[in-house]
Amino acid sequence: MTSHGSGRKATDVWSLPEDQQLIGQRISEALPLSGWLCSHPGPKGLHQVHAHRSLEEALNCGGRQAFLLLPEGAQTPDDVLVGGAVAPRSDIGHSAVVQFLC
Repeated sequence: MTSHGSGRKATDVWSLPEDQQLIGQRISEALPLSGWLCSHPGPKGLHQVHAHRSLEEALNCGGRQAFLLLPEGAQTPDDVLVGGAVAPRSDIGHSAVVQFLC
């Protein structure tokens, strides 16, 4: 059972493919320490997940979805490969996730 206020909340926004770059740019401007996680189709643990500096990088890594951990700079899960371009802080846990689906 989830605690009060911790249930899933979803908002769907439809965009054109050319909007992906603009959305990613605006998020990067507003949250310069943010990073995106790529996600490939298939069962959890089958594909490696990487941290990327931009939405475009995450989507081009092979999957059609990406995740942004909030707050900005939040720690990535232990099984995520973090490259030099992304610098998550180990003292901040994530409290929300934004999922971007193509």
